[in-house]
Amino acid sequence: TDLQKGLHEIIGYLLSDCDHLIILAHSLGSVITVDCLLSPLPTLGATRVSLVTMGSPLKRFLYNLFPDICASPEQLCNSLQQLIRGFSWINISRRWDYVGGRLSSGSGTQIHQRSLNEWGRFHAGYWFDRAVHDALVDLLSTCTQQQSDTPQSAGARNWDSALTAISYEWPFDLLWRTRLKIFDFFVVSTFIWFSLQILRSLGDR
Repeated sequence: TDLQKGLHEIIGYLLSDCDHLIILAHSLGSVITVDCLLSPLPTLGATRVSLVTMGSPLKRFLYNLFPDICASPEQLCNSLQQLIRGFSWINISRRWDYVGGRLSSGSGTQIHQRSLNEWGRFHAGYWFDRAVHDALVDLLSTCTQQQSDTPQSAGARNWDSALTAISYEWPFDLLWRTRLKIFDFFVVSTFIWFSLQILRSLGDR
């Protein structure tokens, strides 16, 4: 598809001057990225690739609801490790995320996972969450140490500098940062309101 072709071109461009590619994907983006990496990518043969998924619905929705047509995350990881030399998979989720979650329930999986118990944080806002950043740095360091005697964390440092580059003092920045929390609050509040209305209507009968 055009989406796969475009992602292939971006990956190929990055690999022209990169020995360790770190791909970050959130929500449906994790599905698109895994699908793209499973297609033939000959340029990935000499490169280490770390896939970081956040709030991924690969297991909770795709595999659990459509097991006949969607492979489990563990099977996907095994396939990617066979296709891509030095491949590692990191998954970060939140306990209260209503879309994404853990990609494996077993301890022997090749997927490195971290579940964050953050109250008031749901599916949005992974990109700007300091706890997510800290978990990523820790897991990325662990994966790198397992694959190489010389750990590299340039991707995490680049993300860290991007976080600190934006001022949090301007009112507009604060409003822009909290827009996703406001949306999450609206969704949860609406769900609770409808649930109460249903319970009230059942109680009146």
